Amino acid sequence: MRSTSRRTPMPMIFIRAFLRMDSYAGVYHKPAFGRIEWTLTDGKLHVTMGVARSDVEVYDRTANPLRVELTGGGSAVGFKFEGQRATSVTFTRLGS
Repeated sequence: MRSTSRRTPMPMIFIRAFLRMDSYAGVYHKPAFGRIEWTLTDGKLHVTMGVARSDVEVYDRTANPLRVELTGGGSAVGFKFEGQRATSVTFTRLGS
């Protein structure tokens, strides 16, 4: 049996899922976080919140949550959609 401590980390996989990446791009406002800007650059999604920046990766391919690291740890980010356009964003802290 192979030891799990020797596993190679999974590479970062950028979203190329069932929604177009530009469906997530935009500026959102949250009372606790302020302005959160999602941009698409060279085919990759990025997020900026104040001075914090993060690349964006897929968290769950069966739904639409993404994973970011803006506050020193990973967060799952969910989106509410109207048609093919995201209209709001929610953050959930991952692990400890």
